[in-house]
Parts: sequence; C-alpha cells; structure tokens
Amino acid sequence: MTAISVSRNQDLLVPIPKDVSIIVGEVFYNLRAALDYLVYELARQDSGIRQDATQFIIEDVRSDPKEKSRGFEPRSKRSLRGLNPRHIDQIESFQPYKGVAWTKMLRDISNPDKHRELVVVRGSGSSTTVIRGSEGMMKSYSEKVLPGVGENGSNVYIDPRYEVDITFPDGRLLLETLQILKRKVAETIDAFKPEFN
Repeated sequence: MTAISVSRNQDLLVPIPKDVSIIVGEVFYNLRAALDYLVYELARQDSGIRQDATQFIIEDVRSDPKEKSRGFEPRSKRSLRGLNPRHIDQIESFQPYKGVAWTKMLRDISNPDKHRELVVVRGSGSSTTVIRGSEGMMKSYSEKVLPGVGENGSNVYIDPRYEVDITFPDGRLLLETLQILKRKVAETIDAFKPEFN
C-alpha cells in the first residue's frame, strides 16, 4: 500500500550569494563596454586618429536648460568626439529620450554597480514536496528514501522540487533582462558593421 501527499509552499525568500551580484555586475559592465568600444572604433575610423575619453552615452534628455552640461547634446561634444554627424545621429537614435527603453535599462542597472554598489538581485520561489510512504523497499527511489520513518515503520520517499526566480528590486526577471540586453547590444553592433571595411 502506498500513501502519497503533496505539499506546496509559495513565496519563499531565497538568499542569493553575493557572488551572483558580482557576476551580474560584470555581465552588465561588459555589455556597456561593448558599446563604448564601438564608439571608440567609430571615432578612430571617422577622424583618422585615436580619440580618448569616448563613450556610448545614454541620456534622458537632449539638453537641459537648467544644467548646461547634462543631456545628449553637451555630452556628445566630449564623448562622441571624432564621430561624423551621421554616426552621432545614429547613437542619438538609441537614447531613452527617443523612446528606447533598453539603453535606459542598461544604464540604470550598470551605473550603480560601476560607481557605488553591487547590482541588487533578489530570489523568490516556491517548492513542491511529494512524499510517498510504502511498506516495500522502494528500490526504484534509492537515493531519496528514508527507511522506516513513515506510518507503521514504512519507508518514505521524499522528492522536493524548487522553482526560484532571481529578480531585480523592481520585479524584472534577471535572465529575461540579460537576454534582452544581450540581444539589443548585439543588434546595435551589427547595425554598424557595414561602417567598417
């Protein structure tokens, strides 16, 4: 005779090791760096000389009348130095103020990690545990059997299953966000490939 019980536990808080935040931060840093390398190479090609302090800038406004150094237009003079006007326009087309959400997401996740703190990730999940009790030896369940602890000294098979989501504090799923940003950065770099001989 076999008795089966199933228990479910939702909304578990799962501790995430600091190493995960470090690795996630490195991934975002490298995605951002790939865009910076693109701008560096474009500036070198367009100007014919090495341009220092270039960067793929990501801005929320074109210009800010209150803070003259803030915004795409003033920052492009420094960070996009050496790029031809067509390439500057292409970089501008990726700005959050042009309605591009993925660049804002990349900046907002990578900047705190570069300047102040580790990327914050959280873990939550659920577990399902299947417990089967039997009078037999349960030979097919060898590694998860607790002998003699069930009702009337029967063997018990325990099969815990966990589902864990790692998210950012705003609820975005980590892996989904990484996949989106990886794809968008790759598409951006691919869009500029014809510019290089």
